Amino acid sequence: MSNHLWAELLESMGVHVGFDWREMRETKIEPLYELWQSLEPPLHRKLELLMQDIHVMADSIGTQAIFEESRAKGLDRLVDELSEFESRHDVAMWTRLRAKSVWSAALRFAKADRKIGTRFWNRRNNLPEFEVDCSKEAIERLSEALTSLHMAEEGRGRLCVTDHFERSDGSHYFNSYLDDWRDSYVKVADDGRQFERAFESKAFELMFHVDPKLRTLDIDARGGRRRHNALQAIIGRCILHTELPPEDDGNQVFALGVLLNPKFRFPTDPADGIKSVRVRQARIRVHGCFDRMTFDPDRFKGPRRFDYNLDTYIESTGLPRSNMDVERAVLDFELDGNDHPAGERILVALSTPNSSNTKNLDHVQRELTEKYLRQWGIDRGIDTRISA
Repeated sequence: MSNHLWAELLESMGVHVGFDWREMRETKIEPLYELWQSLEPPLHRKLELLMQDIHVMADSIGTQAIFEESRAKGLDRLVDELSEFESRHDVAMWTRLRAKSVWSAALRFAKADRKIGTRFWNRRNNLPEFEVDCSKEAIERLSEALTSLHMAEEGRGRLCVTDHFERSDGSHYFNSYLDDWRDSYVKVADDGRQFERAFESKAFELMFHVDPKLRTLDIDARGGRRRHNALQAIIGRCILHTELPPEDDGNQVFALGVLLNPKFRFPTDPADGIKSVRVRQARIRVHGCFDRMTFDPDRFKGPRRFDYNLDTYIESTGLPRSNMDVERAVLDFELDGNDHPAGERILVALSTPNSSNTKNLDHVQRELTEKYLRQWGIDRGIDTRISA
């Protein structure tokens, strides 16, 4: 890194160097190294962390992120200034000194770009069209869902905080930080003269990247395909308001997650003579649990009885809807008695991945019920929009 940038950085930190930068060759490092060694521990640590960031950003990914963010913010003069430097370290340091907002954003995005294609990276393509919900309520729902998932499966993640960042290309990052298991390690004491054992709970990170234009969802998380499927369902319901069935099950015909949506009302065409549709029975699995819950709502208490039962269960357990999967459901179609015999009902039993009793219905009933299974998005071939 050029001497004049070192000089400006140290001056901004209140460090007196004790030598003339103008008389020191660019390759003469001894005076600078002696100065580094003489710094007091707090300042030494601060400068050490900063220089680690500078070094990390001095590659093609970091430089690209800096120029991308500078252009996105309309800082043409900064772009021209950066283009004059031959050293990527100088580009990084100049940005840090002149445009801290560009620096902080580029640092985040470069970190994310380096994860693309790594061991725990998973991309899902061809998502249905979606809008990204960046509201405070949606982000809180995401954090709550991630806490429930990790507490149920691993006993960690009781605390979760999610940060949201929007990139200049219109894509969105959601970085979630959860508390890990408590650990101990030996560290240097604050006085710098001895070692001591420290106990702390560190955090682990999950990263979600959604691109509405490309209709892609990227997740960086440990745990393999099963965990990624659970995380996809959670981000879909909390942030994208889209039902995402497991992507690795090509035989899954039915996506029953729409039944978990408290706003879903089984819309029908009056001309079809359907008085009401309700969930007569449902078997639900919660991500992270091996148990199944079966709900048998009382049909005499109205078509919304299933939602009431589910809300009661959620209040008692604290488990959010976004962490649930419907494995089996029985839908009760009640006909209006005008175009159909009075009190006639059609019971449609559906089970994931691909079982149903519609083939046992007569032609008219099968045609009617399958029409609405497709229209409601229970058929995987139709986009399903939900609210978590």
